[in-house]
Amino acid sequence: MFRRILVGVDGSKPALKAVEAAARLAVIHEAELILTHVVQVPAIAEQVIKATAKPGAKPKQVMERLSGEILSAAFCHAEESGLDTGLISTLSTEGDRVKRITEAAQRLKADLMVVGGGIRGQAVGGVAQKLAALAPCPCLIVP
Repeated sequence: MFRRILVGVDGSKPALKAVEAAARLAVIHEAELILTHVVQVPAIAEQVIKATAKPGAKPKQVMERLSGEILSAAFCHAEESGLDTGLISTLSTEGDRVKRITEAAQRLKADLMVVGGGIRGQAVGGVAQKLAALAPCPCLIVP
């Protein structure tokens, strides 16, 4: 049923739970798993990075490195599920999370989008809600 599953990751525990759930589904369906992280470089983050980074480091480069680390950790989680690593790919992009993830799902013709719910009490996180509302395919929110 699913050929291509897209998972939004941000390094959080809910996102890693989403990776695990998506990877299990990918194993069952022998589907491709695409792990995506959206780099956001708000002005305040740039200032913090400038203040704490090594001399000469550019904020965007630091954020891209961190994005790579987040995707690498997600890749390892997916790999632990037993999914063939040839079926796992990563995508890093920059901009608004909701917009970029929905665009990627549409462009890559994802059959399913999986995200961590960031659930606090009874409420689903705002990003997960927006993704579910705008998804071009079914969206699974993992608590």
